[in-house]
Amino acid sequence: MVAEAVARVEATNKFDQIQGKAADLQSLPMGTKTTDRVIAIHMLYHLPEPARGVAELARLVKPEGLVIAATNGTSHLRQLWSLLARVFGTEPIDSTVKAFGAETGFPILRQHFIDVRWIQYQDVLRVTNPDHIMDYLVSCPPGEDADQDQLRLLSRAVDQTFDEGGGVMEITKDVGLFQCRIPRQESLGVKPS
Repeated sequence: MVAEAVARVEATNKFDQIQGKAADLQSLPMGTKTTDRVIAIHMLYHLPEPARGVAELARLVKPEGLVIAATNGTSHLRQLWSLLARVFGTEPIDSTVKAFGAETGFPILRQHFIDVRWIQYQDVLRVTNPDHIMDYLVSCPPGEDADQDQLRLLSRAVDQTFDEGGGVMEITKDVGLFQCRIPRQESLGVKPS
């Protein structure tokens, strides 16, 4: 993915120098205050310690730089999580938002940045084919490990949802991004003057 991204940016001929490197966000092999812009798109919730990754972003960005961190809100895809909850007894929410979501990301980011702003994008996805919903639900846990009885129950729940919606299932999209500026000196291991 890194090589493909670098190749696409190089093809634009807009920049003199492009570098790409795969690295652990919790321990980046780059100098302090060396980067103008950093983007973390729907990935901080995958880290074992999101706060450690955010600390690295604060260390990396220049004082006048910008960090963008995109994530989901608690109502993102809630209709899909509710279907899974009915069949598997799971929570009707995407577990990633507990680690780093629209609500949980604020306190983590504010520990490392003075200016943190949330820009929300809400939308609705209208699905007209129940097979598309089933394909998605069985592509990840717990659906991918479902036995035949669970698959039948899930399929019935999906069909019922489409029947109740007149052949359409509307799914809430609740995503957005944090704009973070002015890294806190404490985050860099430097005492404020």
